[in-house]
Amino acid sequence: MKLKKRILSLLLCGAMLFSLCPQSVLAEENGQAGGVTAGTSGLCEHHPEHNADCGYTAGTAGTPCVREHTADCYEEVTNCVHEHDEDCYPEESDSGNEATPSGAQKREPTECTHACSEQSGCITKELNCQHEHNSECGYSPAAEGTPCGYVCELCGGEDSEKPAGPSNAEAVTVASVQAMIDALPGADEITDDNAEEVGEQLEAIDEAKAQLSDEEIDELDMTRYAEAAAALGALAAPMLLANDSPDEQFSLTPGDTYYFDLSGEDIPGTANSGNSDGAVSLPDTSLHYVPFTYVGTIEAYKLTSATATTEEYAQQNKYPHSLFVADYAVTHTVSWDDLNTKSLIFGKNYASGGVDYTLRAPSVGSDATGLGDSDPGVPQSNEWDTMLNKNSGYIQNWNKMYLWGYEVLDSGCFDDKEKVYFPDVARAVCQPVLDGRAEKAIMFCGTGVGASVACNKIPGIRASIIHDVHCAHQAVEHDDVQVMCIGAQIVGDWLAPDLIRPFLEAKANQDEWTPKVVRMLGEMDGSI
Repeated sequence: MKLKKRILSLLLCGAMLFSLCPQSVLAEENGQAGGVTAGTSGLCEHHPEHNADCGYTAGTAGTPCVREHTADCYEEVTNCVHEHDEDCYPEESDSGNEATPSGAQKREPTECTHACSEQSGCITKELNCQHEHNSECGYSPAAEGTPCGYVCELCGGEDSEKPAGPSNAEAVTVASVQAMIDALPGADEITDDNAEEVGEQLEAIDEAKAQLSDEEIDELDMTRYAEAAAALGALAAPMLLANDSPDEQFSLTPGDTYYFDLSGEDIPGTANSGNSDGAVSLPDTSLHYVPFTYVGTIEAYKLTSATATTEEYAQQNKYPHSLFVADYAVTHTVSWDDLNTKSLIFGKNYASGGVDYTLRAPSVGSDATGLGDSDPGVPQSNEWDTMLNKNSGYIQNWNKMYLWGYEVLDSGCFDDKEKVYFPDVARAVCQPVLDGRAEKAIMFCGTGVGASVACNKIPGIRASIIHDVHCAHQAVEHDDVQVMCIGAQIVGDWLAPDLIRPFLEAKANQDEWTPKVVRMLGEMDGSI
C-alpha cells in the first residue's frame, strides 16, 4: 500500500483542493494508557452455525417510509445574525446637565435599517415534519429475533473460547447485532477474569456491525457497548516502566489496537465513509468507537504554533513521547482553521476509561516517498515520518485518502449555468496572489487561452497554459509562474490532478538565471 504522508489534518494548512481532506486524530498519553484491545471472534468449533438447537431466530427487516418531504414539512426559523454598529444608533447630544445622571437614557438602535430575511441569513427553514408512519407511507418496523442460547459443554460453558454471534450463513440484522450488544455484561460486572471473553464479544459485534449499512448502524443503541469498552480500558491501563528508556515508556505492546469514543469530541468535517477511489470507511461513522494503533514511544517534535517549522527547530524540540494513531482517516472536507478552532491541532484534553490523553493532530514533514534516512520528509524529526520509520504498518487504511494541504479561495464562477466574462474572473483569481493572500492560483476556461491572456494583462502576474506534467513544474522552476491556466475542453478530470500537484509543489530556482528573468519580466509589465 502506498501511504500518503502529507495528511491535511497533520499539516499546518487549510482545506484541500477539490474539497477532500482527511482528518486523523492522535491520542498521546498524559499518564497511563487505556482502551480496548481487539481480539478474535467467531462461533465455537462445536457450534459452527446457528440452528434450531440454540433457539436462534433472525430478526425481520422493516420497511422504510417512502413519503417525501414537502414544503409543509418545513418551518421558518428566525435567528437574527445582525450586530448593531454605530450607524444603527442616533448621534449623541450633550445637554450640559451634569447634575443627575439618573435621567440619562440608554441609547436605542433607532436608526437600524436591518430587516431579517433569507438573504441576510437570519431566516432559515428547518424540518418539522408532523407525519406519523402508517400503512400509507409503506413503513413497517423491524421485528427482533431471538439470540443464540447455546452453551458449549466441551468448551467449558461460559468459558467458551469464542462468543456466539450471527452465523455467516444467516443475514446479519439490526436486531441480531443489538441482541449481541445487550448480551454484554454491565460495566460493574467486567473483571480481569472475564476481560478476554468481553473483548471477544466486542470484536464479534464489530464484525457483525461491518455488515450493516450506516442507516442500520444509526438504529443501534451502543450505550452498553461503550460502557463495556470503557471498563476494559480501565482494566488495561498499564503501569509505567521502571526505567527511563526512550525506547518504550509504557508496557503496552506497540501495534496493538485500542478503541476510543470520539463521538462527543465535536470533530469537524465529514465522517470518513470511504470514497469512489477505494478509500476504506471507518467501521463506525458515528465515531463511538474509533480504532487506534499504539505506536509506542517515538522521539519527535509536536506542533506548538502555526509558524513555519525549520529542521533546526524540530531537532531542538524533539523529545520522547508515546502515541496512539487512528487506523483510518477520521473526517474529511475540513480546514485547518476548523480543526484549530476545536483545539485539535495543538491538542485538547481527552479522558477515556479513567485515563487522561491529549487529542491532537501529529506533526508531519514535507512530501517524501521513502522511509529511510536518504529521503525523509522535512523536518526529519516529525511524528508522521517517525511512526512510518518505526513500523509502516502502524498507519493503516490511509490509502486513497488524498490530500495536498492547501487552503482554497474560490473566485467563481459558482454555478454551471452562470455566464461570466473570463477577464472579470481572471482579475478575481489574480488579486489574492498580488495581495499576498495566496501563493499560487489556478484558472480554468475552455482552452486555457483566454484565461492566460487575461491573467498576463495584470501587472505582476506571470501565467501560463499548462497541459503536460513537465511544464507544470518547469514553469514554476524556471519562470516563477504564479497562475496555471487549464483548458477544460482539452484536459479531462483524470489528468488535471496530475498537472495541479506538481505545479503547487514546485519552487522557483534560486540560481543566477531565474531571479534575473523574473525581474526582467516585472520591468516589462511595469510592476517593478
